Amino acid sequence: MKKNIILTVLLIVGTLFTSCSNDDDNNNQETSIIGTWLEISVTGEFIRNSISEGVESEEVIDENNFSRITFNDDGTFLIFYSNDYNGEVETDTLPGTYTIEDNIISFFYRGNQLDSEVDTFSLIGNQLIITLTEEYMSNGDTIVYKEIRTFTRL
Repeated sequence: MKKNIILTVLLIVGTLFTSCSNDDDNNNQETSIIGTWLEISVTGEFIRNSISEGVESEEVIDENNFSRITFNDDGTFLIFYSNDYNGEVETDTLPGTYTIEDNIISFFYRGNQLDSEVDTFSLIGNQLIITLTEEYMSNGDTIVYKEIRTFTRL
């Protein structure tokens, strides 16, 4: 009898201190790429025959040098670029469509199936990380180029 009372008390106390997960109530924006993202860094690496040729990294934000991408829920995106070339600021936009399957994002620039790119991506907090990996042969060497672009949600 005493054992049943102790188990009942433990069950009640355990129930009181168990928190319910709010996963179902999370704002969809936190788990979706929908929205506008500002690129904050780019890291690139060439690997020739499994040997790195070095990693190049750059911070990409200042008032004249930046890139941002807006993903819409209708499967379209728009990239806006601003670049300062020796005091001359040039801007451009690049529209397109995208599809997502698991952690793979496919970009179709200007809606063109032939002008496309397939990358992996991950969402970590308010950061979107897009990784491009290209492999090709050059003069008998196997070249792998890996580029990691990090964005923060605006």
